Amino acid sequence: FLRNGTDHHTFGLVPGPKDATLAPKDKYLTFHHMALEVNSVDDLFKAREFLTEHGIEFVFEGRRGAGCNVSLEFHDPDGYMIELTCEMDQIGWTEGARPHTLHRPAKSLEEAVANPLPGQD
Repeated sequence: FLRNGTDHHTFGLVPGPKDATLAPKDKYLTFHHMALEVNSVDDLFKAREFLTEHGIEFVFEGRRGAGCNVSLEFHDPDGYMIELTCEMDQIGWTEGARPHTLHRPAKSLEEAVANPLPGQD
């Protein structure tokens, strides 16, 4: 992960397929995803309702991994992954990140709200 400002991460590098030196364009998308920040979890609930009404299926919703941000992930019409996200951990002057043991994964927006991160409850 690379960061700009205080967000836990702004840019993430992900390894490509193990069996390919260059990902074939007819088999793999070479762009993993773009994340767009919204103001609050309430905005994610509104976006989920709107997107569901328009037939969008979600790949993931909730909270996982580094940054501990709450998000919705889905594919756009061209097959690219879009993430709507909020509540990204901020890195302060000490440059210390939340330990992995405190990431508190959640498999839905409701679960993320019901189980806030330490310091958010």
